[in-house]
Amino acid sequence: MSPVRAMAAAAVLIVAVVAQHAFLPWLPLPGPAPDLVLVAVAGLALAAGSGAGTLLGFLAGLALDLAPPANHPIGAWAMCMSLAGYVIGLAADATRRGVAAYLAVTVAAAVSPVAYALGAGALGSARTLVGEVPGLLVGQVVYALLLTPVVVPAMARLALGRSSGRLP
Repeated sequence: MSPVRAMAAAAVLIVAVVAQHAFLPWLPLPGPAPDLVLVAVAGLALAAGSGAGTLLGFLAGLALDLAPPANHPIGAWAMCMSLAGYVIGLAADATRRGVAAYLAVTVAAAVSPVAYALGAGALGSARTLVGEVPGLLVGQVVYALLLTPVVVPAMARLALGRSSGRLP
């Protein structure tokens, strides 16, 4: 990924973090707010590979950790997003198939609340969200299925500079 495209990807992730904290919680959507940052990281990881996915996931997670209200241990989101970027990038490196790549995003959306709860608990959070995880799983999977066909091709175009590449 060229430096210009990396800067554009970072700008997109910052916009996704702001949208996730400032706008999405106020929308009258059923269930939890969509995890727009995870889907954006997934799209970039699918297009750019596991190394870039890990780095962009870490930076996006760190931005989520530092965004107000930062009432959780710093590093929980960074760990979760970097792990998601790495695993999704590996899936893209291994398969190069559209359906498997979209399935990886959906699985990451399902595993993300669990990984965050475990990471926050490991980092000493007094209010680990283990009791809320089952309700989050269904909502995150549904929203990931809805957002992935729109966000992932846009992130592939941003990262690769063309509409075709590793993704359909």
